[in-house]
Amino acid sequence: LVLGLRGVHGDPAAVARAIAVFEQQLHRPTEVDAELGSGALKAAAVTADAARFDAMLDRFRHGTTPQEQVRYLYAAATVADGDLFSRYLALLETDEVRSQNLAFAYRAALRNPAHDQRAWTAVRDGWERIRARLPFNANHRLVEGITSITDPVLADEVEQFLADHPVPEATTLIAQHVERMRVQVAVHQREAGQVASSLPGG
Repeated sequence: LVLGLRGVHGDPAAVARAIAVFEQQLHRPTEVDAELGSGALKAAAVTADAARFDAMLDRFRHGTTPQEQVRYLYAAATVADGDLFSRYLALLETDEVRSQNLAFAYRAALRNPAHDQRAWTAVRDGWERIRARLPFNANHRLVEGITSITDPVLADEVEQFLADHPVPEATTLIAQHVERMRVQVAVHQREAGQVASSLPGG
C-alpha cells in the first residue's frame, strides 16, 4: 500500500521499486506477495511508458485468469501519459473489452485525475453506443467514476448531462453518484482554500 501511494505520487525510489516488482510479477508472479504486487501495479501503471503499457495490455489479453485480465485492464486506465490514455479509450471502443467489464473500465478511466475530462467526453459522446453494449444492471457503473471529479466546471457539465439523459433503471444510484461528486468537489475546494491561505501572502 505504501509503495503504491508513494509511487503514484511520483517518489523516484518508490517508482523504481514498483517497476522492479511489476516486472517480477509479470515473469515470476508466484514470487510476489499479493499486497506488494497490487501496490506496485498501481504505481507502475500511473507512471507507465509505452513498453510498460503494452505489457499491461498483453496481460489483459493473455492473463491466465479472468481476474488477472481485468486487474491489468483497469490498472491501465490510470496511466498519466496522454497518448497512452488515448490508446486506452480507443481500446474501450473495441470488442476486446467484454460487455461485463466495459462499465468498470470506464469507471476506472473517469477516476484518472490527469484525464477525467477526456474520459467524461468519451462517455458523453458515446453515451448511447456504450450503453447499448452494457448489461442492463451496469448502467450506473458507467458513471460511478464521476465521484472522483474535483473540477466544479466539469461537475456542472456532468450533472446537467445526466439530468438531460436519465437512466430510469438506475435513477437513485446515479443521483447518489452525483451527490458524492458534489461532496468531492466541495472537499477539494475547501482543502485548496486552506492551502492557499497558509501560503505567504495568503
